[in-house]
Amino acid sequence: MQQPPTGDALIQKKKSIVIEFCGPRRVLSTSPYNGGCREDITAVYNFDCKDEETGYSDLRTDTYEGELRLTACDLGLDPESTTGLSTAAQMHNAAMATACFENVSVTTIATGGINVNAVRAGDPASYCERNGEFIVFQPGTINMILLFSCKLSPGILTRALVTATEAKAAAVGELMVPSRYSHGIATGSGTDGVILSADLSANIELTDAGTHAKLGELIAQSVKKAVKEALFHQTGMCSAYQHSVMQRLEQFEISDEQLWRACCKRRGSIDRTLYREQLHKLDRDGLAVSIISMCLHLLDEANWGLLSTAEVRHAFLAVRGMNLQPMLEDILLCLEDILR
Repeated sequence: MQQPPTGDALIQKKKSIVIEFCGPRRVLSTSPYNGGCREDITAVYNFDCKDEETGYSDLRTDTYEGELRLTACDLGLDPESTTGLSTAAQMHNAAMATACFENVSVTTIATGGINVNAVRAGDPASYCERNGEFIVFQPGTINMILLFSCKLSPGILTRALVTATEAKAAAVGELMVPSRYSHGIATGSGTDGVILSADLSANIELTDAGTHAKLGELIAQSVKKAVKEALFHQTGMCSAYQHSVMQRLEQFEISDEQLWRACCKRRGSIDRTLYREQLHKLDRDGLAVSIISMCLHLLDEANWGLLSTAEVRHAFLAVRGMNLQPMLEDILLCLEDILR
């Protein structure tokens, strides 16, 4: 991974990516460890906290904050002037993207993998906090570090966080990643983390980081590119990966076993080997993927209250009247069952 244009030192060591700042920085961090908006941070890190043998992420202290502080010490960083994030994603799968305009650059360094922890904002919660204790702990799975070559006030740095979050949700949505906690499309994982750094010594100070501003565009461009690349490196997630009937049906938890039972119910006993061959042939067929994607979005609109159940059912009937392959009709019937 190359060095960022801000002049800060990017160091990869001990399953981590460390950024050591070359000058004074205003840092906004979502981490519970030295988080918030600060001007005394000299280094930030992103750390793969999985045990290499077990694959689990166990805390060595009583709190997540304490674990992050201990990690900073392990990395040889000053624990008082460091903030950091942890993840189950591997650092060699990280991606870096820089967007520039005139003398301003925004660099995003991202790690990600949301096959297990994908969630849509508003889904049922995975845990709650009682007296400072969490029922369930899972490390962040889309972590981002944003480096700005310009000066930003605390308020504008916070606005940049909003734009970065919107861009991350857009990247995940454009890949049609299904939530693991509902039938919606994910907006991220349930425990994502972000650290933003603005250069306090820069000659240029910008006062708008929203999506109408050029800086907002740079933020979104770098975030979307880095997040998509990181997800691809970690999980293989990309347009080709999602160009699949079965991948799309994961949104509504429809398995090949359910489809086989539906086929048998509709067409009588079917040889399992023949069924698998037919499904394999259909899975990557462009027309089949297009039709299923269209019908899944109709179900989304019904869930959002934009279309009535009757309207969606009528649309399904119209699609089924297109002289489709028998197995594709079976899939549509499974989707219609969701409306009941």
